Amino acid sequence: YQAENGLEAMEVLKEKKIDILVSDIRMPGISGLELAEYIQKCAMDTAIVLLTGFSDFEYARTALRNGVEDYLLKPIRPKDILETISKVKDNLEKRRYQKNLVKQYETAVSSQDYQEQITWQFKGLQDQAMEILKDMARNYSEGISLNSLAEKYHFSVGYLSRMIKKE
Repeated sequence: YQAENGLEAMEVLKEKKIDILVSDIRMPGISGLELAEYIQKCAMDTAIVLLTGFSDFEYARTALRNGVEDYLLKPIRPKDILETISKVKDNLEKRRYQKNLVKQYETAVSSQDYQEQITWQFKGLQDQAMEILKDMARNYSEGISLNSLAEKYHFSVGYLSRMIKKE
């Protein structure tokens, strides 16, 4: 896809899934830096390469803060841009592969797995304490607290704390 200015580029980003954005820093409408900030703020899975004829350090610093993959100074040879895009493509594929691995792992590890791990790790634990630890494993993503557990199991906070520490 191509856009005549930054505003058109933003519309394309809203409508299409873009893998790599190559943009000039200075454009009518909004700048390439503003596009990079928008992409980062919206957590888009888009790699960004910025081009500029200005070697102003502040541009480079802002680009880095906004997750820009590479920053090329004009004039640019076609060979340089092809090498850069190839490198950025490889980095993007690696990042996506890593995210996919993490997602697969998180899906595979369920609360049941945690409960089995607790049973195995804390063999010989008092039944009541084991039940509380399993409950914690089942509900860990819901923001459990000592107070909520004490209320649920009808113990005082102090007693529950001592029991868990003892066990």
